[in-house]
Amino acid sequence: MFEAIQKYAQANPEVVINYQHYQNSFCVVLITPFMFRAHKALKEAGEVVFVDATSCVDQLNTAITPFMCAGPGGAVPLAILLTSSQDEATLTKGFAMVKEALGESGFYGRGEPQCFITDNCEPERKALASTWPTSKQFLCIFHVLQQVWRWLLDCKHGIPKENRQDLMKMTKSLVYASSKEEFIELWKKVEAHALLEKYSNFKSYMTTLVQRKEECKAYNTVQLLIFMVEIFDAYMRQRLVDVALRRRRLKSITVEKYPTDAVKSIGESLYSVQSQSDPTQVYEVDLAIGMCTCVKGQTGAICKHQVACAEYSMTAVPQILVLDCSSRQWLAALAVGTENAPKEDFFKGLTEIEDEEISEDKGLEQNMIVESDPVLENNEEDFERCDTEYVAEDISDVTADSEVAAEALMTAVKQCANGETQVALKKFIKQISSVKTPNQLNSLLNCAGSSIKYSAVGRVDIEQEAS
Repeated sequence: MFEAIQKYAQANPEVVINYQHYQNSFCVVLITPFMFRAHKALKEAGEVVFVDATSCVDQLNTAITPFMCAGPGGAVPLAILLTSSQDEATLTKGFAMVKEALGESGFYGRGEPQCFITDNCEPERKALASTWPTSKQFLCIFHVLQQVWRWLLDCKHGIPKENRQDLMKMTKSLVYASSKEEFIELWKKVEAHALLEKYSNFKSYMTTLVQRKEECKAYNTVQLLIFMVEIFDAYMRQRLVDVALRRRRLKSITVEKYPTDAVKSIGESLYSVQSQSDPTQVYEVDLAIGMCTCVKGQTGAICKHQVACAEYSMTAVPQILVLDCSSRQWLAALAVGTENAPKEDFFKGLTEIEDEEISEDKGLEQNMIVESDPVLENNEEDFERCDTEYVAEDISDVTADSEVAAEALMTAVKQCANGETQVALKKFIKQISSVKTPNQLNSLLNCAGSSIKYSAVGRVDIEQEAS
């Protein structure tokens, strides 16, 4: 196995693939150029890093432990660790290899993140603390609730169905406590609840958790490694490319409107905001880091007070990615590298320049698609490309083809229309009516039909998208 890994590493020198094997255990560290770029470009890589292992993914029961951080298009991978087991000794050795491979420039130049968010895996938490001792650790709320619910459903614990929901509600009240003081008060009430007195095993289980508060299989490990390098990495890069080209929508953020007259500047990027419900309550907002002293803002989430301060100062909330031509070019460079990304002028054609043809190569948009990636070559229905072998020299050719496209659309409507077709057509008409530049038109045409699978020559299968 390790000879095959060595050969693959030699054939792909741009990818860092370090491995060690001893006795019956092994560790393999994988860091692609995209991951290195993420460490340098994303400040989130030095703040909160998510670590969550998935075990038994191949014939050797290899465990995959990805390091992820938040990014403009969703999660962004920072490193991948493959291990033969999830015991503390093996994970400690693997994490040390990750640390060595990244060096001091890792995690946005910090050498270690400010904190890790993990599940309740004790060996993993101890191994992280041993490798990055100054990084704080927090339990993921989702994994805590998932673990408690599984415990309640386990018949060996003897918790009847009629009491499971009540016990789960108590657990939720604890994990969603807005402050340490509120948590302590709630835990006192939960601890004294009649149900916990009745089920002493659940009380013991919860006490242990409170003390800790401070899927297809691959054929083998080598193929699993190749999958992570060539498919997983390409998929994550394609997400950023889609955001840069407006093919993937960012999650919309809606907050309650808040009057700006309640805002006062108290220093550089610092503001005080008077509460509307309680005039005696004043919140402090730091727009430089995107934090507020209110319950929601303390978590780093965008609150109405931050938005009010941003409007007052005519600036942007730092957590919100403004998709202008500059930020799109930055996303493209992060995804495919500075040398492969289009220049900033290319993105002006998508957003700012109206009724003006872009004089640069018409194949630039294709350069945004990560070339020679198996995930793109093998899944054409998901990543449609333009045909760069032929470019119409005369606009009459385009006009003729558009008439053929209109006839094909009419034929498809007559043959396949159902009750949802009218809604879809109205949406399509609205989208095409908003087109103002050549690049916008080409982008719309490239995305159209991305859910159609060409199952054979001369025949298509049309998948209905969920409305």
